[in-house]
Parts: sequence; C-alpha cells; structure tokens
Amino acid sequence: MITSFAPSTKGSNNAYTFLFVLVILITVYSYFPSPVPDKWQFDAAKDGRNYTLSAEKCDQAFPGFYHEIDRALKWHTDNKKSLSVDDVAEAYTRESIRVVIYERQMYIIDEDTGPHKNRAGSILLTMNRAIQGYSGDVPNVEFVLAVGDGPSKPNQWALTRKLGDSKHDSIWVMSDHGYWSWPVPLLGEYTQLRKEVEVAEPSWKDKIPKLVWRGVLGNAKVRDDLIAVTKGKEWSDVRSMTWAGKGGTEGATKETEDIALHMVEQCNYKFLMYTEGSTYSGRFKYLHQCNSVIFTHELAWAELHGSLMKFDGPNQNMVLVKRDLSDLESKVQELLSNPAKGQAIAENNKRDFRDRYFTPAAQACYARKMIYSWSKIQTFKPELWTKSPATAAHPQRMTTRGEPFETWLIKALL
Repeated sequence: MITSFAPSTKGSNNAYTFLFVLVILITVYSYFPSPVPDKWQFDAAKDGRNYTLSAEKCDQAFPGFYHEIDRALKWHTDNKKSLSVDDVAEAYTRESIRVVIYERQMYIIDEDTGPHKNRAGSILLTMNRAIQGYSGDVPNVEFVLAVGDGPSKPNQWALTRKLGDSKHDSIWVMSDHGYWSWPVPLLGEYTQLRKEVEVAEPSWKDKIPKLVWRGVLGNAKVRDDLIAVTKGKEWSDVRSMTWAGKGGTEGATKETEDIALHMVEQCNYKFLMYTEGSTYSGRFKYLHQCNSVIFTHELAWAELHGSLMKFDGPNQNMVLVKRDLSDLESKVQELLSNPAKGQAIAENNKRDFRDRYFTPAAQACYARKMIYSWSKIQTFKPELWTKSPATAAHPQRMTTRGEPFETWLIKALL
C-alpha cells in the first residue's frame, strides 16, 4: 500500500482564500476614518493647554461656548450688515488697534492704545498662539480691537458689550488680556495662577464659610451697595481698597496692603462675590478657578461665557442675586445651612469653568472661531502689500502695510 504525503489541495485553497479575504478586509478598512476620534473626550489635565485642537474637537469639548460669536454673526447676517474695508477703518479710534492676519502672520496697521498697550499685546499674543501651529485653515481677516473698558464704535472686537443696548449689537466680544497675563502682584500670568490654585486650594470642608470680596469703590453703585449690605455681618469678609500705580498695591496705604488678597488666597473662602465696575470687572475668570460658590448680581455687561452660567437645577454653577443685593444675605444663609448644596454648586463651577471653558485650550478655540466667523461677513480681501513713497535716495518699492506683530511687540517692550 502506497501512502501519499502530498499536501491537500483542498486545505491549501481554503488557507489561501482566507488570507486573500483578510488582506482585502484590512485594505478596505484602512480607507475608513479611525473610530478613535469619536471616543475622544476633553480632559483638562491632558488637553487644557493644547492650543491646536481641531475645529471638530473644539466643538465637542466646548459646546455653547461661542454664543457671543454666533449672536454677532447672526445680527450682521440678519441685518445684511456685511463689512467693507471702510467699515473697518471707521471702527478705528483711540484705545484701539487695527490688525491684519494674512497667511497666519499678524500685522499691526494702526495703533492708538493709550495706557492699554499691555492689554493689546496680551490679547494678540493669545490670538497668535491660537493660529501658529494650527493645522486647519486660518482665513485672512482685518479688524479693529478695542482695548478700553468698553467698545466706542460699531463693528469693533471688544472686551465686553452692554446688554440690551442696540448701539452694541454689532460688537464682537473677545477674550480679554487676563487670559494671557495681568501684570499686577495679585494676579499675574494666567496658567501660573491656575497651577497655584490647584496646588494651594483647601478642600471644601476646610474653606472659610464666608463671602469674600476685595475691590475699589466709586465706579459702580453695586459696589457701594455691597459694602452697605454686608457691613457687620458674620458671614462677610468684604473690604474696599485703593489701587496704586498701574493697578497694583505697591505704594498703596498700609491698610490696603494688609487687606489685599491674592487671587489664590480668595480660593480659601467658600463664597466669592463678583461685581461689575465701570463696565465688566474682568475678575470672573479668576474667581472661577476656585472650587467655591460664585455669587453675582444681575449683569449689565456681557462676557464670552455669559450663556454658560446656570443659576438653578442640578447643574447650577453660580448663584444669582438682585442687582440691589437685597436678597444676598438670604442666599448666603441658605447655603450656610445647606453645605451639601453649596458644595455641589462649587463642584459644578469647577467642572464647567476651571476644567473646561476657562482652560487656555478653550481660549484658543474661541479665538479661531472668532476669526473664522468674522471672515464670513467680510466683503473684501485684506491687502497686505502697498507701494512705499519714492524719495531722492530710495526708489518706490513694494512693502507690507504696518509691521509684523513680533516687531511691534519688541518695540513695545523697549
């Protein structure tokens, strides 16, 4: 009997068929997007300083954050208020700066920032960081940024706008200078302050069970009212102070130096009070770094995060009181008698703001969204090149309008 050791033809065919099908499946699958992006979730610890998130990830991470941008875009669209280069020129005035972004490079066309040059530099540094290294498209745009406490002409990018004032409907609200650095001893560089709070902040149970506020008087009635309604109250640590110099405590009275609190120190309290000043205050971003309860009166001035404030329900992240503060004491007492509710509001505040919407990554997303949305109503293509005037010594030549942002910034430091 002869036994054959030849391989089975049938078995070999099955193996080859399996391998062929496997290769085809792998090849076809490779043409489809990876499912990993769908599973991505924003994590402040890992992504909080990622300045190059894609537009899709920005939308996923920060839903509802672009309310002010969407509002301005809708107003311009609904009212057929597209923007010409003359409109941009008209928006330029004192305490403002005219800027072109051209092929990702920022140029300063005109500047009259007055005492606010550091504000302009900080805001533009934040914007520049958002567009450098970003892999998506960055349209060419030209705009005027108002760096005073409020807008002064239509169609400006500004730090705030007055709610309910039709003269401010055309204003685009931008992140303010504090998201880069506010160069005073009690605040400083934004990410450094965030780190200090994270390291130094006590637990909720170890926080001081009082409402804290420090600020100057004379620029808003609500601040005078705050001093009046909290005077002599056991639950209050509210004090007025006098700024000195360029917004710091150096050279101030000894009393002011003694009562001044660094922003990190304010996180030692369970309850923090926000008040507007001549316009918006600029302190919201700092108060929200604390795992504490933020109290605010009814607001007259908009900031970019206004639509994210929740004053009731399971996701409440702040406490709203009347503008005359007549119900402030009762609302503080309510949380003193119900510490679990206060802790829940504080944790929602930290979750929503410090760990999400007030991260540097969120500000980068906001800046790019602002640029992109503005480009939709811009009817002209920004011009970068112009002809220099001819002189006896030098012939006419092509040169850029204004100067590169980096050059302007270095000159500002000299």
